[in-house]
Amino acid sequence: GDAEAIPLPDASVDVVINVESCHCYGSVPSFLSEVRRVLTPGGHLLIADLRLADRLPPFEAELQGSGMEIEDRTEIGIIVAFMSGYERMTGPVRDLLNFYRRLSTMRVQYRLVADAFAVPAAGSEGRGAQQ
Repeated sequence: GDAEAIPLPDASVDVVINVESCHCYGSVPSFLSEVRRVLTPGGHLLIADLRLADRLPPFEAELQGSGMEIEDRTEIGIIVAFMSGYERMTGPVRDLLNFYRRLSTMRVQYRLVADAFAVPAAGSEGRGAQQ
């Protein structure tokens, strides 16, 4: 399709997802205008794109000039670099990272269980019964 002339009716989609492509468009402002047109009120544009550092400020200006509100922004370059390096890791370093990831997941799962069942925090056992 044509991202600068999206073949959808006005206010017809809740979410537009754009991954690593808008840097190739002839006119990013035209693309953003089309996204705004097809999004329902309260809709969202989720965008991840490749930009060199010197090309980021003009892109940010285009986003800010689009009439849409930027709700959140995350720099994912370091995450991508880490994951790329992680895929090449072997031996003890990778084993240690895998152990840490499992441990982190267990802690998150415990916290979710603790929240769901109101498990008292460490050291506070029996306090509820004394009140």
